[in-house]
Amino acid sequence: MLRYPLARIAVVLLLIWSGVTAAESISLVDDGRVLYRTGIRADGTGIRAIVQGDVALPDGAGACANCHRRSGLGVSEGGSRSLNLTAPALFNPTAKPPLRPAYTDSTLVRAVVAGIDADERILARTMPRYELNMADEAALVAYLRTLGAMAPEGVSTHDISIATVIAAVAPEADRQAVRRVLERFVEIKNAGSRREAERANAADLHAYGHSRQRAHRHWNLQIWELTGPESTWYEQLEHYRETDAPFAIVSGAAGSGWPVIATFCENREIPCLLPLTELTPEGEPGFYSIYFSQGVELQAIVTARHIANLGLPDNSKIMVVQDDDATGRAAFIALNSELRRLGHNDATRAVTGGSETRSARSWRKMLAEQQPDMLLLWTADTTATNLLKALAKSKKLPSLIYTAEAFSEWTTLPSPDLAPRIRHVYPYSLPETGRAQFPREHAWLKSQGFSDLDEVTAAKVLFACTVLGAGLAEIESNFSREYLIETWEHSLDGAALTSLYPKTSLGSDQRFLAKGAYVVSLSGDIDMPFMNEQWIQR
Repeated sequence: MLRYPLARIAVVLLLIWSGVTAAESISLVDDGRVLYRTGIRADGTGIRAIVQGDVALPDGAGACANCHRRSGLGVSEGGSRSLNLTAPALFNPTAKPPLRPAYTDSTLVRAVVAGIDADERILARTMPRYELNMADEAALVAYLRTLGAMAPEGVSTHDISIATVIAAVAPEADRQAVRRVLERFVEIKNAGSRREAERANAADLHAYGHSRQRAHRHWNLQIWELTGPESTWYEQLEHYRETDAPFAIVSGAAGSGWPVIATFCENREIPCLLPLTELTPEGEPGFYSIYFSQGVELQAIVTARHIANLGLPDNSKIMVVQDDDATGRAAFIALNSELRRLGHNDATRAVTGGSETRSARSWRKMLAEQQPDMLLLWTADTTATNLLKALAKSKKLPSLIYTAEAFSEWTTLPSPDLAPRIRHVYPYSLPETGRAQFPREHAWLKSQGFSDLDEVTAAKVLFACTVLGAGLAEIESNFSREYLIETWEHSLDGAALTSLYPKTSLGSDQRFLAKGAYVVSLSGDIDMPFMNEQWIQR
């Protein structure tokens, strides 16, 4: 049987455990973390990996996390399961078949490089064999020694700390919904946890009870309130964390400043679940945050695709009227990016200045000069109302006028004369005659006396709470932040936990729960406001 060179193993162990300073040890673990998650060395060079005996994988494709996930707890898919690579699993003997002794540093290196496990068995051919140098081996072993070795912040024997973030600049309706729904949900959850603990203790008395036991913890809710300019928020978040670090952050409201909180969560590797925001971070959202949708960028992309499907002439003019803020700018960039991708010219932009108030005559003059074929009205409700009133008296109207729920609600859009021209981008489940629009959430909110809260906002907070509770139950005693997120990736795919969205989907490394929106005509009927709807996917 193939043996891994013992002399080389000895050198690796000497590198890890002999004469290494604390700073060098931390650096070694950091290098191993990068290698485990990406298959790339800290210097940027790729690790060569072979599967099925002779198939070389591209750089990064053989990253350990691709199969064993970032948590190290593995995943089951297609009838096969990748093994648990956390330190407690690797460096202890298995208690269930197939039995094997605990890995040592040397046998772990042998498994990774030569495909031989701690019990001298050959690992499956789908497990890559890695070409590692001595520094790679030392770093990987050092990191695996830490993976899952300690409970994360925010978890004790009986309690789990949960936080939410509320900024003073967030809309009052958002702040009220986050605070009141979360406090009530946690109160109900903790009141019912006594029986859960009793059932868990009873399960321990059964021969196989421990493996089926779910871990139950009392929820301690922290409300982190941010004040002052955004430039000070990160420091405030660090102060809150140093005082009482949470296991996860759920919901929250910070207006257009949420990317600051998202950066904090990513840097501190804290799960951040379903915040109330229409503005997500630029580029990839990272691993630790899950959003309802891509917000204004999604609605801009859906608008661009709907326009493209109309088959407009090449010289058609698309104009956006919007407030000059971070949300508006992000939407405009996303719109033009998608228009270019679809082969259309960029839209032009007229900025209102946010609080600027124009007369109806001024609006008509501007539109008469510009004469857009398509008008995208992405402004606050008051501005949208004034502009639509001005349009109703214009001699030449755009063929279509687009609005979006991220900027103005359909209930604020006046003028029945313009209704046939308006297309409203709407991301939620459409209302039906004779029933609540969001029946699952409506029943709970009504039962708790929260009918005064904005229904969509409160429903989002309630859904975030429900998802957190389901995820904590699902991970059982594996209190790994990464495993919690990986669990959500599966449990939220087509989830029936909410009636907010007509379609939900989530998969590995996906971070946006809803990936489409309706483009609808306005009927003018309060009970049935929408007609001729079309669902457009991201």
